[in-house]
Amino acid sequence: MGRWDRLLKLVARLRPFDLLGMVPGGSGGGRSRVRALDKELERVRQSRLLDGLLEVEEPSGKAWFHLEYEKQPRSDSAKRAFEHWVYAEARLRQPLRTVIFYLTPGSEGRRPQDGFRVGVGGTEVCFRSEIVCLWRVPVEMVLARGSGRWRL
Repeated sequence: MGRWDRLLKLVARLRPFDLLGMVPGGSGGGRSRVRALDKELERVRQSRLLDGLLEVEEPSGKAWFHLEYEKQPRSDSAKRAFEHWVYAEARLRQPLRTVIFYLTPGSEGRRPQDGFRVGVGGTEVCFRSEIVCLWRVPVEMVLARGSGRWRL
């Protein structure tokens, strides 16, 4: 995914509302301000660092988005998103909305994951994320999109 990963990270930095506009209730752009926070977190030993962390300031308040980019659905996509969310949540101490962007449906027919469950002692922890399947975004909407967000 290397090349696509870098390109999506660049889009998130240069045009964050183009990505957030695909998330239901994501962000309206307009008078909103955005700040990338992923570089501000201390690096820790992880097999892979989180892909994006954005703070969006709107007239109604602030929102924080944890972004992950996947070439295609994998069996551990949601688990890895959960691991990155735990790290970011502990560092920021703010409520994060995790969004996984899937680029292609993949050849194995896996369903895009939007959750992960793990048992801790006698308690089950359930993590839910939002997903955006980029192959489902209508081409007409992408081509017709102006400088604002994609309207879905």
